[in-house]
Amino acid sequence: MSYTIQQDTYAVLLPAFNDLNIRNIAEPFLRKGGCSILLGETREEYVNRRMNEKRINIEKKTDFIDLFCWAKTIQPNLNVAIDFEPYGINRLDGKVDLEWKDLNNISEKELYNYYKNKALALKQLGITMVLGPIADIITGSNPWLKDRQIKTTSYNISQLVKIFIEALQSLEIDCVTKHFPGYNHLEKDPAIEDTLLTTDKETIISNLVTFSSAIKVNTAGIMLGPAAVEVFDQVNSASTSQKLVNFLKEDLDYKGLIVSDDLDAPAILRGKSIDEIAVQALNSGVDLLLLSSENDLDQIAQYISLSVASGNLDRERLSNAANKVRNLSFKKKLNNN
Repeated sequence: MSYTIQQDTYAVLLPAFNDLNIRNIAEPFLRKGGCSILLGETREEYVNRRMNEKRINIEKKTDFIDLFCWAKTIQPNLNVAIDFEPYGINRLDGKVDLEWKDLNNISEKELYNYYKNKALALKQLGITMVLGPIADIITGSNPWLKDRQIKTTSYNISQLVKIFIEALQSLEIDCVTKHFPGYNHLEKDPAIEDTLLTTDKETIISNLVTFSSAIKVNTAGIMLGPAAVEVFDQVNSASTSQKLVNFLKEDLDYKGLIVSDDLDAPAILRGKSIDEIAVQALNSGVDLLLLSSENDLDQIAQYISLSVASGNLDRERLSNAANKVRNLSFKKKLNNN
């Protein structure tokens, strides 16, 4: 099946909504070709690493089910994503809770069964994708990942990543492992201000064991980090760096979906407009662009389309990215027929 440029420009966008009142924005987005939505959280919830009590009490499981049923009448091949981090942000606090697991005192079978039960609960709500697990190995200060990732050995993180992905993807919940290439130490929070990963290349390469673990079990996606990585590319953020994307594809032999971190982050924008950054990310090899639904999605889609018309973005690159996103839901549909 062939798609128009407009359909492709919307297909590569992953707008994040901070509540369930999404219909006014989601409906035109989905009708024009969008096929992915992220149920996100407020800035306050992000900072607190927990959904607020008001949200937990007001939102009901049936609200999620009804919303996704509505959305799928418009876009049957819909990717429904949430933040679902084993030790951090869980958009479904109070609905599908995640317990803090001591990785030194739990068997692989027990951990697998635990996460498979969570995957079943996600599937019953209509969730098809999670932004998780976090594969970063924390060795220093990191305000961005504070209270989002456990500090433990690279072996433990690798096993957690492997088991989490295997458990969720066994029930067709796609996992987007994050944040490549791994941020062991950051002085500042890249979601708030521009910053740079200055870790030496030897350490970064050593810490890639967790991402290798994810790739071996066929993680559906890998999310690039927000901050620039000095030893690879000082100028561009990880989410807009062709050098880093090429490294991921060539050195780690990764062939799956590549997702940007939030394009609204100062460490990604680095003084550019979000329109420019969206095209830069696509040109670098990113397939799915995470951004706030509060942006003008039509304007961004139009800018991408005009970039194709002007030759600043290759039509085939856009088409390949859009098809990679669509294929996630297509495969599920085929498997369920």
